[in-house]
Amino acid sequence: MKTVKERARQSTPGLKLARRAIRSLSLLGFALAVSGAQAAIRIEVAPLFVGKIGTNYSAPVRVRIFNDGRPVSGVVQVNESPFLVPVELPTGVTKELITFPGQQSYLLSATFQGPGVLVRSKEVPSNQSGAPQTILAVGDNPGDLGFLVPTSKSRERGTNSEGSLADVCYGSPEDMPTRFSMLVGLTAIVLGDGSERMSGESVKALQNWIQLGGNLVILGGPSKSVLSLPGLAELLPAKVGEPTNIRLANNLEVTIRPGQPYLGAREVFNTDGINAFSRAYGLGSVVYVNANVADPVFQAWPGRRSLSQALRISRFERVNGVLNRSQGFGNGSYASYSTTSSSYSSSFSSPMSSDPFSGSAFSVTLPPTSQVATLLFVYLIMVLPVNFLVLRKLKKLEWAWFTSPVISGVFALAFVQQGSSLYKAESSNWTQGLIVGAPSGQNLVFSGYSQAFFREAGSQDLKLNNVDWMTTPNSYDLGSLSGDRFLDTGTIVANQVQTKPLEFKQFQYRCSLDSQTGVSLETLSLSPSSASYRVTNRTNQVLENNFLLAFGQVIPTPKINPGDSRVLKVERRPVSQKERDSWYRSADPLYSGLAPTSSEDRTAFFAGNLMQFSAPLQAGKALPSSIRIIASADLGKELAPREVWR
Repeated sequence: MKTVKERARQSTPGLKLARRAIRSLSLLGFALAVSGAQAAIRIEVAPLFVGKIGTNYSAPVRVRIFNDGRPVSGVVQVNESPFLVPVELPTGVTKELITFPGQQSYLLSATFQGPGVLVRSKEVPSNQSGAPQTILAVGDNPGDLGFLVPTSKSRERGTNSEGSLADVCYGSPEDMPTRFSMLVGLTAIVLGDGSERMSGESVKALQNWIQLGGNLVILGGPSKSVLSLPGLAELLPAKVGEPTNIRLANNLEVTIRPGQPYLGAREVFNTDGINAFSRAYGLGSVVYVNANVADPVFQAWPGRRSLSQALRISRFERVNGVLNRSQGFGNGSYASYSTTSSSYSSSFSSPMSSDPFSGSAFSVTLPPTSQVATLLFVYLIMVLPVNFLVLRKLKKLEWAWFTSPVISGVFALAFVQQGSSLYKAESSNWTQGLIVGAPSGQNLVFSGYSQAFFREAGSQDLKLNNVDWMTTPNSYDLGSLSGDRFLDTGTIVANQVQTKPLEFKQFQYRCSLDSQTGVSLETLSLSPSSASYRVTNRTNQVLENNFLLAFGQVIPTPKINPGDSRVLKVERRPVSQKERDSWYRSADPLYSGLAPTSSEDRTAFFAGNLMQFSAPLQAGKALPSSIRIIASADLGKELAPREVWR
């Protein structure tokens, strides 16, 4: 009689086949489930704005995801963007999101990735073009600013048919981004009819964008809705009157809303009763045109050509350069990763009695190549010929099994000693950047970069809040660095940055800050001939090497202790171009791009280099930072006499 073990042994081949069949069916079922999930998800990607996008602007994109299958969750990424947008997709749901495209590209594609699911959209053309600047028109009538679009003939000359170096794209009020970084790079935004439907978050983004150098153009005309939009009405450079009909030089009758400029505003255009007023706000400006020149009735008006010239913002390239330098781009602003203190201390304009990076990883000097090569050469001589000859003379060649590891260990210790300071250094970081405050010190926006040293490998929390945009240089830019990925949940989440042992990283970012940590500039009195301002220092350190920009003058100011205020009085006087050029050459490199021109009347307080300011990034020990602060004057509502309009 067969035992149980014998019967089991005889049935083993059958059991094996059964198990294999079950595994195959399971894998097939899983594959079919994954395939079904992928087939049930569809992705569409398209530029958010229609029209052409210039080379200085990386425009946001719209992604639509359709799920006709089982519920699934995952992340969406456009092209090689550093941002991963998390999404939840219940069955039968369509979701739409607006996100960053990463670097500029002539093709767009979006990827959805979840557990067992990887779906990529079809590639579609982006609307990138070759123009150096981009104007965004917002309103109900796409194409109504088509007179700004370059023609093929004029583009060969580098300008368009109306003399502007810009392409024009269009967006609906409902599509306006709620993130100011999605607007950074635009030369100007023109608000037409229907713009009053923008959300409050979009208006807030507009304000931050203007602070960082954006130029907003608001068109007047019969409609008044956009002129009373909360958040924008207080930015207007002029008091707007009731609708009035006028007749242009070519006998066309049009409706305008005349404006009387406030003090601090200037007239930038005046032809046939159509005029435009501009006033500075942060690093940017707000322009009011008393007519809706986008209306088709203006197509036959000859003055539209010169108005297009007047709306061209000549300061854009200079302000854009300031922002780039604040974030470590251009002019050699990337610090060398040679870990020598001289590479970093060059960013500080204030005199220092000692190296602020002393004792940190940023002060470590790695051994030169010649020294390493010499040490390696000596090692090879010792471990091979010298070791062999000595042991041969002693007739103890078998000792080589012992002496060779000992010699190798000694030289390895010598190599480690060369870089021991780096191994002993603690995690640390330092920051360089620019803080721009809206009038009265409210709504602070930081634009800059931080360099960090991480002693240990793992997942690091950068302790950053309210981050609107962030990136790290990729390996193509800085050979030793690789680009990181960040979750984008409406703000950028940077609490799981992966690092290697003894790694240096650089992060460029823009974020909003607490209004109580900056500097405010309050207008006490303002007249055509003089003004007085109160500067309040809300930081934790003394403000030195400061200056006030007012009436086209650059005026050095006394130091201001933490918590203190200073009253500054300014008299209007003629300023020569030679004087402006002199300041431009001697100014802090970060500020030099903001030198006043003869055609602007910007008022702002520029704080000196702040070394002990509490930087936004707080991963590891905070080393002295190099941060500047710009505070704009509050916008008054006192009307300007006609003789000071220009």
